[in-house]
Amino acid sequence: MVYSISSDDGATLAILSSTIHAVWCRYCGGTLETRPRYNSNRTFFPFPFPDPDEALRAKLRAAGEELDAFRKARQAEHPGLTLTQMYNVREKLRAMARVETRSSASKSVVMPWLDHGIHSVTAEAGASVTEWIAGSSPAMTTSKGGAGPPAAGSKGDSDPLPTSGQGQRPPSPGTGEGKAPTPLTAEEERIKEAGLILVLNELHDRIDRLTLEAYGWPEGLSDEAILERLVGLNRERAAEERRGIVRWLRPDYQKARAGVIPIEGEQAEAELAAPVQAAPLPAFPRDPVEQSAAIAAALAEAREPVNVAAIAARFKRDKRAEAKIASILAAFVRTGFASTGDAGKTFLARRAA
Repeated sequence: MVYSISSDDGATLAILSSTIHAVWCRYCGGTLETRPRYNSNRTFFPFPFPDPDEALRAKLRAAGEELDAFRKARQAEHPGLTLTQMYNVREKLRAMARVETRSSASKSVVMPWLDHGIHSVTAEAGASVTEWIAGSSPAMTTSKGGAGPPAAGSKGDSDPLPTSGQGQRPPSPGTGEGKAPTPLTAEEERIKEAGLILVLNELHDRIDRLTLEAYGWPEGLSDEAILERLVGLNRERAAEERRGIVRWLRPDYQKARAGVIPIEGEQAEAELAAPVQAAPLPAFPRDPVEQSAAIAAALAEAREPVNVAAIAARFKRDKRAEAKIASILAAFVRTGFASTGDAGKTFLARRAA
């Protein structure tokens, strides 16, 4: 199965190519036999992207674009070379470096260019986090991704944290489980040279450093520490979205899908002879988080109590929309985000004093 994540932002490519996202995927995704399997509902939609300032985002963007250009150049020079081949060899080299590091009695590393020290990739998942994943059900809502599907959604607070194999991390591809990797074959040596795998590894190291900086986290974190921080950030984002605060990944695209229409700062005066056509109403969002965001936006704009029909009128006619709007408004009242003074006939957003 192939997932296509559509984005013209190199920063998104960099973050999704980072070790941080790979750790999330290994723990939260599924497996096909012994191989990790990407699952958009469990690995992409709930993933809490960092929110760096523009200067750092520009560095991430440049790193992502450099990675993309490098891989395309290697494949253009060697038409038979595939990304799967390149990354299988890279993973095998990194596994060999880890084995050499663990078996060495001194601090010296046989292949120091692969043992970058940015992120500790352990052979086994830590028992404490493994047991915690298998035995708990934290919320998995997060800010909307929006690459591919319009926005990275969530299943709500009742969903358990996705796990793989009862919380056990699947083994790294290409290395086998519980055994040392074999030396590179002649074909793998050819791929290493054609794909400039050591340079590829350096590009990923740079992306890892920038991604950790974007999260505000130190280097040298273990898989378990990264996962704990991601889950904590996911919970923070879930709480934000329940208050109507959404960190859009692709705001120009996602806000329109969610019915959140930006208000222009200035509006040109129309010619009297040319009647102004009303903008078409957006469709009511299908995704639950987008629905909540759209209704929260409607309440925020209202200066007096509004009813379900008034909110539904902001969207194209949909027989099912009013029932969903009523249900979400009732949830807003229960969580304190909105109030009603007439037994649920009209609603108004609660505002800070």
